[in-house]
Amino acid sequence: MSRMEILADWLARSEWQVWEAAALLAGICPERSRMSNVQANDWACLPGRKIERRCDISEAKWIDAQVEDEIERKRGRLINVVPGGADAAESPQQILKRAKRGDFLPAWLQAAQDDPGCRQFLPTELRRSQKRPSVSEANQAKRRQQLADDPKQQLLNFTAREIFERMAAEDFRDQRIAFHRRINVSKVAEKIHGELQARDRKNAPSDIRAISNRVSKWLKGLEMESADRKSESTQPRSIIPFDSSRSSACHHRGPNDNETRTDTPTQHS
Repeated sequence: MSRMEILADWLARSEWQVWEAAALLAGICPERSRMSNVQANDWACLPGRKIERRCDISEAKWIDAQVEDEIERKRGRLINVVPGGADAAESPQQILKRAKRGDFLPAWLQAAQDDPGCRQFLPTELRRSQKRPSVSEANQAKRRQQLADDPKQQLLNFTAREIFERMAAEDFRDQRIAFHRRINVSKVAEKIHGELQARDRKNAPSDIRAISNRVSKWLKGLEMESADRKSESTQPRSIIPFDSSRSSACHHRGPNDNETRTDTPTQHS
């Protein structure tokens, strides 16, 4: 099966387990990836994701650790928004809607939107017009795919996001403004920039503004996730209007515990 056929098969399923969804959103097919504690993992990538194979076992293990960490962070985000938590399952469409609200859509979405076999299974809000793309649109799509495979873009789109999510899990404790405890976007971006430089100086961005823009966008996504959780956890209260004409009624239990008898005081003329 091609990568597109594998993706279409997953999108056609009735539900994804949270752990499956986490891998899929990270661009990894959980059924076709062989994992071992002895040697480097063999990742089956979906469209839009490319993992370079390394001959050196230590380098391969480092890459594996990054991928595993990314999947675990995606899983943590899903646990926070999917009712039922870690053991839950939801339809692919509902999971993709949550990913859209939280701004952690998968890299393969572009390819799925362009493929008729996948597009039919996407949520309506994530589908695009099925008109034949113009030469300009085709060139743009090709350019986007080239950028997706670019190591510099992968570093920004995946590694930078992993660092951000790790900081989010720690509640940005070292990146807040002391006076009012708000998150300092510049400090978050500087921290990510420093770690990217340490990990891969060759492909790390020299301009911190590209990271700052992403950090601002990711923070908005976290705010939307938090708002969704609050709205889902809030139970509506039943409001019974007060009827003054019945305020003097006396309620007594009947012989059956589940039966209620209402006696209204006798009115005298």
